[in-house]
Amino acid sequence: DDARSGGAVDDARSGGAVDDARSGATPSPQRLVPIGTQASSSASSSASSGFTSFVTLRGSIPVRWNEEESFISLKPRPELELEQDEVHLQPLTTHLDALRHSYGSVAVLSLIEHKETSHERPMGLVFERVIHAYTQALADQDACRMLAFDFHRECGKLAFRNLPFLVKHCQVR
Repeated sequence: DDARSGGAVDDARSGGAVDDARSGATPSPQRLVPIGTQASSSASSSASSGFTSFVTLRGSIPVRWNEEESFISLKPRPELELEQDEVHLQPLTTHLDALRHSYGSVAVLSLIEHKETSHERPMGLVFERVIHAYTQALADQDACRMLAFDFHRECGKLAFRNLPFLVKHCQVR
Protein backbone atom coordinates (compact mmCIF):
# COMPACT_ATOMS: atom_id res chain seq x y z
CA ASP A 1 0.00 0.00 0.00
CA ASP A 2 1.25 3.48 -0.82
CA ALA A 3 2.51 5.42 2.20
CA ARG A 4 0.64 8.58 1.11
CA SER A 5 -2.74 7.24 2.12
CA GLY A 6 -3.68 9.94 4.59
CA GLY A 7 -4.53 7.48 7.32
CA ALA A 8 -5.30 4.25 5.46
CA VAL A 9 -1.98 2.83 6.62
CA ASP A 10 -0.05 3.42 9.81
CA ASP A 11 2.17 6.25 8.60
CA ALA A 12 1.60 9.47 10.52
CA ARG A 13 3.98 11.35 8.22
CA SER A 14 1.74 11.31 5.19
CA GLY A 15 -1.59 12.58 4.00
CA GLY A 16 -3.52 13.48 0.92
CA ALA A 17 -4.43 11.24 -1.97
CA VAL A 18 -2.87 8.08 -3.39
CA ASP A 19 -3.08 6.77 -6.96
CA ASP A 20 -6.65 5.52 -6.59
CA ALA A 21 -7.60 8.83 -4.90
CA ARG A 22 -8.32 7.40 -1.49
CA SER A 23 -8.07 9.98 1.24
CA GLY A 24 -7.81 9.57 4.97
CA ALA A 25 -11.48 10.39 5.45
CA THR A 26 -13.39 8.89 8.34
CA PRO A 27 -17.20 9.12 8.19
CA SER A 28 -19.30 9.83 11.25
CA PRO A 29 -22.79 8.35 11.64
CA GLN A 30 -25.52 9.81 9.48
CA ARG A 31 -27.58 12.44 11.27
CA LEU A 32 -31.27 13.16 10.67
CA VAL A 33 -32.37 16.73 11.18
CA PRO A 34 -36.01 17.89 11.20
CA ILE A 35 -36.71 20.77 8.82
CA GLY A 36 -39.69 23.06 8.69
CA THR A 37 -40.74 22.27 12.26
CA GLN A 38 -43.75 24.27 13.30
CA ALA A 39 -45.31 24.29 16.74
CA SER A 40 -48.94 23.21 16.77
CA SER A 41 -51.62 24.77 18.92
CA SER A 42 -51.00 22.12 21.54
CA ALA A 43 -47.99 22.86 23.75
CA SER A 44 -47.10 19.16 23.98
CA SER A 45 -46.84 18.34 20.26
CA SER A 46 -45.34 19.76 17.10
CA ALA A 47 -45.76 19.11 13.39
CA SER A 48 -42.73 18.60 11.17
CA SER A 49 -42.70 19.01 7.42
CA GLY A 50 -39.78 16.66 6.85
CA PHE A 51 -36.23 15.64 7.53
CA THR A 52 -32.85 16.08 5.95
CA SER A 53 -29.69 14.16 6.70
CA PHE A 54 -25.95 14.60 6.53
CA VAL A 55 -22.77 12.63 7.05
CA THR A 56 -19.61 14.32 8.28
CA LEU A 57 -16.28 13.19 6.87
CA ARG A 58 -13.08 14.37 8.45
CA GLY A 59 -9.91 13.67 6.60
CA SER A 60 -6.92 14.65 4.58
CA ILE A 61 -7.12 17.08 1.71
CA PRO A 62 -7.26 14.86 -1.40
CA VAL A 63 -4.32 16.41 -3.24
CA ARG A 64 -0.80 15.01 -3.42
CA TRP A 65 1.23 16.04 -0.35
CA ASN A 66 3.29 14.59 2.47
CA GLU A 67 5.07 15.53 5.69
CA GLU A 68 7.92 13.03 5.55
CA GLU A 69 10.75 15.58 5.64
CA SER A 70 9.35 17.43 8.66
CA PHE A 71 8.05 14.52 10.71
CA ILE A 72 10.58 14.96 13.50
CA SER A 73 9.42 18.55 14.00
CA LEU A 74 6.78 19.24 16.63
CA LYS A 75 4.91 21.17 13.94
CA PRO A 76 5.06 19.08 10.74
CA ARG A 77 4.82 21.09 7.54
CA PRO A 78 2.86 19.64 4.61
CA GLU A 79 4.79 19.67 1.35
CA LEU A 80 2.98 19.54 -1.98
CA GLU A 81 4.46 17.00 -4.37
CA LEU A 82 4.03 19.49 -7.24
CA GLU A 83 2.29 22.82 -7.31
CA GLN A 84 0.70 22.43 -10.76
CA ASP A 85 -3.06 22.16 -10.28
CA GLU A 86 -3.42 19.51 -13.02
CA VAL A 87 -1.49 17.00 -10.88
CA HIS A 88 -4.03 17.43 -8.06
CA LEU A 89 -7.25 17.63 -10.10
CA GLN A 90 -7.46 13.93 -11.01
CA PRO A 91 -7.27 12.51 -7.46
CA LEU A 92 -9.59 15.23 -6.13
CA THR A 93 -12.09 14.55 -8.93
CA THR A 94 -12.03 10.81 -8.28
CA HIS A 95 -12.46 11.35 -4.53
CA LEU A 96 -15.30 13.89 -4.79
CA ASP A 97 -17.10 11.91 -7.50
CA ALA A 98 -17.07 8.88 -5.18
CA LEU A 99 -18.43 10.99 -2.30
CA ARG A 100 -21.17 12.46 -4.51
CA HIS A 101 -22.08 8.98 -5.71
CA SER A 102 -22.37 7.71 -2.11
CA TYR A 103 -23.89 10.74 -0.42
CA GLY A 104 -25.26 13.19 -2.99
CA SER A 105 -24.31 16.87 -2.80
CA VAL A 106 -21.03 17.61 -1.04
CA ALA A 107 -20.04 20.63 1.04
CA VAL A 108 -16.30 20.89 1.64
CA LEU A 109 -15.22 22.87 4.70
CA SER A 110 -11.57 23.90 4.67
CA LEU A 111 -10.11 24.97 8.00
CA ILE A 112 -6.69 25.78 6.52
CA GLU A 113 -4.78 28.73 7.96
CA HIS A 114 -4.66 31.58 5.42
CA LYS A 115 -2.03 33.78 7.11
CA GLU A 116 0.66 34.83 4.62
CA THR A 117 3.43 33.08 6.61
CA SER A 118 1.45 29.89 7.30
CA HIS A 119 3.00 26.59 6.25
CA GLU A 120 -0.56 25.40 5.43
CA ARG A 121 -1.34 28.27 3.04
CA PRO A 122 0.24 26.88 -0.19
CA MET A 123 -1.72 23.64 0.11
CA GLY A 124 -4.90 25.54 0.96
CA LEU A 125 -4.55 27.77 -2.11
CA VAL A 126 -4.00 24.77 -4.40
CA PHE A 127 -6.97 23.01 -2.77
CA GLU A 128 -9.25 26.02 -3.34
CA ARG A 129 -8.18 26.39 -6.99
CA VAL A 130 -8.63 22.68 -7.72
CA ILE A 131 -12.06 22.60 -6.02
CA HIS A 132 -13.05 25.63 -8.11
CA ALA A 133 -11.92 23.88 -11.33
CA TYR A 134 -13.84 20.75 -10.27
CA THR A 135 -17.11 22.60 -9.58
CA GLN A 136 -16.85 24.61 -12.81
CA ALA A 137 -16.78 21.33 -14.76
CA LEU A 138 -19.97 20.03 -13.09
CA ALA A 139 -23.34 20.36 -14.82
CA ASP A 140 -24.88 21.07 -11.40
CA GLN A 141 -22.45 23.43 -9.71
CA ASP A 142 -24.42 23.18 -6.46
CA ALA A 143 -23.45 19.48 -6.23
CA CYS A 144 -20.15 20.52 -4.61
CA ARG A 145 -19.62 23.66 -2.56
CA MET A 146 -16.49 24.78 -0.77
CA LEU A 147 -16.42 26.88 2.35
CA ALA A 148 -13.12 28.26 3.62
CA PHE A 149 -12.88 29.22 7.28
CA ASP A 150 -9.54 30.24 8.81
CA PHE A 151 -9.93 28.26 12.03
CA HIS A 152 -6.52 29.37 13.33
CA ARG A 153 -7.36 33.06 13.02
CA GLU A 154 -10.88 32.79 14.44
CA CYS A 155 -10.44 30.13 17.12
CA GLY A 156 -6.68 30.05 17.76
CA LYS A 157 -5.26 30.25 21.28
CA LEU A 158 -8.29 28.34 22.59
CA ALA A 159 -10.75 31.06 21.49
CA PHE A 160 -13.52 28.49 21.09
CA ARG A 161 -16.05 31.19 21.99
CA ASN A 162 -15.70 32.12 18.29
CA LEU A 163 -17.07 28.78 17.05
CA PRO A 164 -20.49 30.39 16.42
CA PHE A 165 -18.73 32.35 13.62
CA LEU A 166 -18.03 29.01 11.91
CA VAL A 167 -21.64 27.89 12.27
CA LYS A 168 -22.89 31.24 10.92
CA HIS A 169 -20.39 31.09 8.04
CA CYS A 170 -21.70 27.65 7.06
CA GLN A 171 -25.34 28.72 7.32
CA VAL A 172 -24.86 31.76 5.07
CA ARG A 173 -23.41 29.61 2.31
